Amino acid sequence: MLVALVRNTWTQEKRDVILSRRKALAIHEGQRLLKVDGIKDLVAGEELWLYSHGGETTFCGMVVDTLDKWLVRKRLMPAGSRRIVLKGCRTATYARELQAALRLRTGYENVTVVGFAGVRSYTTVDGEMQIEVETPRENKKADRASALAEIATRRSLTGTGTSRAEVEKEVTKARTSARREVIRHTAVLDEGAAEGTGEFVALDDRMSRRVARDETRQDLVREREAELTPPPPKRKRKHIEEPTDDTADQGQNQG
Repeated sequence: MLVALVRNTWTQEKRDVILSRRKALAIHEGQRLLKVDGIKDLVAGEELWLYSHGGETTFCGMVVDTLDKWLVRKRLMPAGSRRIVLKGCRTATYARELQAALRLRTGYENVTVVGFAGVRSYTTVDGEMQIEVETPRENKKADRASALAEIATRRSLTGTGTSRAEVEKEVTKARTSARREVIRHTAVLDEGAAEGTGEFVALDDRMSRRVARDETRQDLVREREAELTPPPPKRKRKHIEEPTDDTADQGQNQG
């Protein structure tokens, strides 16, 4: 189930960011799209996707304690095991805190809450989820791509009679688009090393995390095998008789 959350105090533009993409996101993720009243009708084990603007300390303008009470007391979310996905920007930390709060309630001990890592998260018109990653390496690549896009755009508009203001507008669009192509990645769920944890991360980041976890796991396995493997038995050294002068002479005579 996917529920879009907006606030009446938001500007229409801010509300439309969520409302215009909710159907595409629900279809892309295979979730039925319902209003908030449908939360009380969740079936056992059914995922709950909450789609809104988020952050490290608030989700749809609610702090963790408020959303915890809103789900359980006001919207009567059924108890039991289920995964809650907070689709919004920078919700990874918030999700872990909400999960801890929910698990203190009787019947909600097995609820898992998953958020999104990265600087920002996006939903395309087709419902694909993306995460924007800004690391020194990503920024360096993005700056290069942005500069090349500016050069190409200015060259293409040279001699076309386009006004200076329009040229600058097109350059800005080209730089922004080129930068996004570099720093935006498909969002994928990275299951945590511990059961019942995880978060949505950029595809490339999940691969690097998996490699790191695999290497750590292999190191632990090797260490454990070394502890359980008994040392090889010491081999007795055979005594080799050194030839005396007599035996040496005999060997020379025999040769």
